[in-house]
Amino acid sequence: MDVKCPGCYKITTVFSHAQTVVLCVGCSTVLCQPTGGKARLTEGVYLLNDYKTYPDPGCALESEVTTNHNI
Repeated sequence: MDVKCPGCYKITTVFSHAQTVVLCVGCSTVLCQPTGGKARLTEGVYLLNDYKTYPDPGCALESEVTTNHNI
């Protein structure tokens, strides 16, 4: 997953189950810490979701999904 540093705004790729502390290459801010499972992002670190920016044309966006309550 790509994360953006809150200090210098550089983008770094981090593994979701990182087993070591990940530091920003630009300013040495701690981006995430291991927990034994999924890594925990440090408060203020931005998670960049490419699927929201570039959705799959075959998938419906949340705003396009309608619910039929008559079923």
